[in-house]
Amino acid sequence: MATLSVPDAAALLRNQAGRQVLLKLASAAGGDAFARVITPLAASEAANLRYDDWEHSRRLKVDEKSSGQIGYAHIRAMGTPNYYEFVRNYYAAANKGGLILDLRHNRGGNIDSWLLSRLMRPAWMWWAPRDGNVLLGVRPEHLTLDDAAPWRGEVSLVEPTGADTFVVVKTGVGDMTVRVSAQSRVRAGDAVGLHVAADHVNWFDAASGVRV
Repeated sequence: MATLSVPDAAALLRNQAGRQVLLKLASAAGGDAFARVITPLAASEAANLRYDDWEHSRRLKVDEKSSGQIGYAHIRAMGTPNYYEFVRNYYAAANKGGLILDLRHNRGGNIDSWLLSRLMRPAWMWWAPRDGNVLLGVRPEHLTLDDAAPWRGEVSLVEPTGADTFVVVKTGVGDMTVRVSAQSRVRAGDAVGLHVAADHVNWFDAASGVRV
């Protein structure tokens, strides 16, 4: 059916979402017509793609303006998928100088206390030499539970987040957060050892907090 035969060409794709549709196309500048098979998206899927593009472009802009020193996290809503999305963005910015939390276009829902607890948590691990010029930080995925390790502590909290589980271990120098497999059977109250991956430590300037 010719598109000019209907008031709105989009009406020809009504109820065709997810189905293959054969289109015959011709350039306005002239030339031979050609055929293409397409699969139209539902309006909701198209809207999500535009939303994803908006969020991604904002993250790229933050990276550009901050030279990669500031993280970006957007919270769409407060459903279970949004928790997982926040975890991915939040921990990816763990070694950066700051985090922009973008709530624009949020689709509603109360801010969960678990999310607020992450944002309000102070730095949980720093090592410093005696002269105080630099600090050392380690991300949760670069700490492992090791029964043979001499650094000991007690598990105070176990937080499943989907594919991973975050374990908070109370030690003599403060609470340490460790990322473990979702299949881990560690429980609150367990006595555990902590091992630090020396090749994944990060150094920071003590005065400015900037990674060096």
